[in-house]
Amino acid sequence: MTDLSGGRPIGSNRYFSLLALTQQCMLLPPHIYNPCPRLENPKPNVSASTPLPPPFSFLLPRTPPLMATQENGSGADAPPSRSSSSSAAAAAGVDKGVDFANYFCTYAYLYHQKEMLCDRVRMDAYYNAVFRNKHHFRNKVVLDVGTGSGISRNLERASRGEERFDVIISEWMGYFLLRESMFDSVICARDRWLRPDGAMYPSHARMWVAPIRSGLGDQKIDDFEREMNEWHNFVDETEAHYGVNMNALTKAYVQNMKKYYLKTSMWSNVHPNQIVGTAAVIKEIDCLTATVDEIRSVMAQVTMPLLLDRARVSAFAGWFDVHFRDFGTHWGQQQVFLHHPPIRANEGDKIIMSFTMSRSKENHRLMNVEFTCELEQSSGKRLSPVTSKVFIE
Repeated sequence: MTDLSGGRPIGSNRYFSLLALTQQCMLLPPHIYNPCPRLENPKPNVSASTPLPPPFSFLLPRTPPLMATQENGSGADAPPSRSSSSSAAAAAGVDKGVDFANYFCTYAYLYHQKEMLCDRVRMDAYYNAVFRNKHHFRNKVVLDVGTGSGISRNLERASRGEERFDVIISEWMGYFLLRESMFDSVICARDRWLRPDGAMYPSHARMWVAPIRSGLGDQKIDDFEREMNEWHNFVDETEAHYGVNMNALTKAYVQNMKKYYLKTSMWSNVHPNQIVGTAAVIKEIDCLTATVDEIRSVMAQVTMPLLLDRARVSAFAGWFDVHFRDFGTHWGQQQVFLHHPPIRANEGDKIIMSFTMSRSKENHRLMNVEFTCELEQSSGKRLSPVTSKVFIE
């Protein structure tokens, strides 16, 4: 393996890139995802990081990282072959052309890769995880899932089952961790090629939610109302100038705009002082043992005590953090789920949330979120629950 910044080798290990092959097995029938029998493996050290999100986020296209390989010495990335992406789409029951157009073709744009490589927090997390755990990489065979198009003859040998890997490293995380369903590829590669005592980088991931105060909800309502005013003006002007009444489309337009402005999650910088209640973990993932069935949907019920008096909970922040074995490096990224109407609460009250996230039926790489919130006041009185549906697109 080669250090991108200085070309320093880590021992004499071999390093393989994997893209098309894991795309072919991305969404195979569930029986292939049962974890292979493993020997006892030391658990990675997970840092006791603060449950608050960092005061920054990453709004980056979700594309694989570029990494140097021993074979070609460069991470030049090109779009994967249509045949490789087609196999995954076919296995998932998804139209091959649609999946290619919606997801894989974006890998061709180098500015996407540049934006990711310019993310110092993300890059430093992986850099530190590798170079502060050199004993996991020295003289080892390393597989990078999603590195790009560096498919080599060594990879072909691996596909015939002649190669096993000591370490699998991948940057598979999407918005709110699971968007894009790329972790399916990592699981598939792990079950096929990781040695029984192999290591996963990252090793663990967690998904968090917390009630927040934010002006985004009011802003989005204003945007929606302005959009509807423009629509009604459009209807009036079209009828006045052309004699065509467009009112038949009003209901559909309202639904489209509500989804866009009020029911779609947003990336946002969330500062810790915006959080008005205790953050809660809704999902923990051990990358060494997780199965696709476990991540296909996320369901949790959590209680979040309010920490401020006269709090106005207008949204919920969702974020993830990932951790690397034997070193406390982690990074994360945030989403905001608006809640209408805002919850007005006081210190000592509790928000009881039932949370469900599942893959969109129209596009398995996108996520649908439904959460029901019930306010339990400090007096013990419970207010009527309110259910919200949000889309992570």
